[in-house]
Amino acid sequence: MSIINNLYIMNSGSKSPQIGAIKVSEDDSIHGISSNQEFMIKSFLNSKPIKFNENTNIVYKITDINNAPITDQHFNEINSITSRHKYIDRVTKLMKLGYNIEFYAYDDTTFKLNLQVIDSDLPEIIAHIVKDKYVSRISKLNEVIKKITEENPMNYDQSQGHKFYEYRLVSFFG
Repeated sequence: MSIINNLYIMNSGSKSPQIGAIKVSEDDSIHGISSNQEFMIKSFLNSKPIKFNENTNIVYKITDINNAPITDQHFNEINSITSRHKYIDRVTKLMKLGYNIEFYAYDDTTFKLNLQVIDSDLPEIIAHIVKDKYVSRISKLNEVIKKITEENPMNYDQSQGHKFYEYRLVSFFG
C-alpha cells in the first residue's frame, strides 16, 4: 500500500485560487519578529518537482565594449541563426563580435524572489551559470561549481577556502 493511501490523501490537486502551496508563519517573541511566507511547490504526488519551467526567462543585457547596445545589423544577424544549437551558436557569435552578456533581470519576479528567499545572491549565480552553459557547454554540477568558483562572479573572499558557490548550488539543486 502506498504512502498516499496510508495518509488518506484523496486529491493532490488544488482548486484554490491561491498561488502558494505552503504557508509558513513564524513568530519570534524574543526578537519581536513575525513573518508570513508563501512558497510555490510542485508535489511528488502528480509528477517530479520542477525548479524551472517555460515561464522562467532570464533577461540579459547585451552591450559592446563601449557599453552601447547591440547594433540592428548584429541583432538581425544573430537572430537569423537557426542551427540545431541556435542558442549556443547565437551566444558564441555575440562573444566573437565582442559583445558582453550580463544578467539584467528575471521575467518572473516571483521566481526571483523565491530564489532570494533561499539566498540573496542566488538569482545572479543562477543567471551566470545558465549563460555559461551556452558559452562553455558545461552542465554537470561538479564542473559548474568548479568553473564558477574559479571565475568568482560575485567576488566572494575565497582566501579562507569557504565553498560559497558549492554550498549555494548544492543546496538549491539538491
